[in-house]
Amino acid sequence: MSKPKIFLDTQILIGAIQRQNPSVQNSSISSVVASEFLGTLSADPINANYYIPIVGQRHMLMDFPNRLRRRGHPFSKHHTDSVKMEFGGLHPPIIHFGNLAISDIINLRSSALFDSTISHIAKEKRKTIKKKFSFLLDHNIECIPFTKSAIIIAQQLLSSLKEAQSPKQNFRNSWNDLLIAATAIESAAHLFTNDKLLARQIADHMNAKTIVSENSIAIDFSAKESQSIRSKRESKGYINQGWRVEFSKQRHIER
Repeated sequence: MSKPKIFLDTQILIGAIQRQNPSVQNSSISSVVASEFLGTLSADPINANYYIPIVGQRHMLMDFPNRLRRRGHPFSKHHTDSVKMEFGGLHPPIIHFGNLAISDIINLRSSALFDSTISHIAKEKRKTIKKKFSFLLDHNIECIPFTKSAIIIAQQLLSSLKEAQSPKQNFRNSWNDLLIAATAIESAAHLFTNDKLLARQIADHMNAKTIVSENSIAIDFSAKESQSIRSKRESKGYINQGWRVEFSKQRHIER
């Protein structure tokens, strides 16, 4: 039996690069963590700071990326994939750009294409982003895109956690946290985070074990019963019927 994946949240990953922590070698991150870490996410919930083109494995391994390079010019949102999430008017809509694209460019180790993607960014900021991207590659960190079923899990978590506390003032921050957790749940992984309150609430909801250390808490989703999420989905359907999700250029992402 293979060992469960180790998922890192954004703050754990930031701490790792600051300390050059080799213990994160061969870990996994969600595409949301990658987007936060590499700075693609904008304060505007329906735009991004920059857009990573979606190419795909077949083209990535050929010379197609060379023809995509736009030295000094940004790619537009039309070059990437997107996931539009609407919350029935309860929260502002969110468009997450590059769910697949950021996973591809990390997993296929496409440094040249990434350098071209950020070439229009100011020099010092570009240097920082490039260092972070190299850190992911040097430590063989895998990036996992989220799926429609992960979004349903995140909805269930949000409905449960709202009973205990209100979402963060910036709703997207709360939603990102839940998407990160949902991706780890779907992968039956161990999720490492330093948000101990949120970790305990999610662990309680999932009946998952936690392992507490000085600087972080790990939630063990590897032993979760496979029917736990499915049964809730079947009994309640989508937790919020007015919520809508639309994937563009989704390729293989649906499960």
